[in-house]
Amino acid sequence: MFPTEDDLVSAFKHKSKMFLQTVCNRSVSRHFIIPEFDSYTGVADLILGTYRPYLSKKNNREIVNLNWLFPLTNFEEGQIFTVQEFMEKYNFSKSSARLKLKEYIDAGFLQKLDNRSFEVIRKYNLICDEVIAVEAKLKNWKRALTQAIRYKKISDYSFVLLDESYASSALSNIELFNHHNIGLITMNKSKFVIHTSPEKKNIKKAEYFIRVNEAAYGYFSMTECAS
Repeated sequence: MFPTEDDLVSAFKHKSKMFLQTVCNRSVSRHFIIPEFDSYTGVADLILGTYRPYLSKKNNREIVNLNWLFPLTNFEEGQIFTVQEFMEKYNFSKSSARLKLKEYIDAGFLQKLDNRSFEVIRKYNLICDEVIAVEAKLKNWKRALTQAIRYKKISDYSFVLLDESYASSALSNIELFNHHNIGLITMNKSKFVIHTSPEKKNIKKAEYFIRVNEAAYGYFSMTECAS
């Protein structure tokens, strides 16, 4: 029995690599784990995932504000545009546009040609492979299930994590988890048990997912690039 949800989440984090290998059904050499991730559809307790093989330290760059990613993902290498075109396309004020463009320059995606024009020198790439959302509750499985359903927008798999000591009601209603394609995990102080796994859902790589992707890059930059 865990005293708090934080204790439950902390214990699960120590088993995160083993969990990923079980869900992905393969060996995992590098992975990320993001606590309390603001997905715009709620704050997920944990986002776990694996990186695509081509990611390496040579990809190191500045992290981009999660709220400023959408225009960046539309850029094509070699594209040239003006501040005015950028403002009109995305409905930004001049001051806001210049702040965003400076951040893209600092991160190595743009170069300034003159006072008005910019060239795209690097395309924004996805670095995430599998992405898994986990919503943890000590015993309120109904609320956890509701939240986990929301996180299907940002993940290939979405799970509920419960304290083993309080999980009997959820286990009696496991058909609801299967109906919504949500996984159910229980945990005690030493191990976790996956009672049902969702089918992989290849999510649309849209705005919600891009936020996860950049947060995963931030984790990579702070851990592997810093080592």
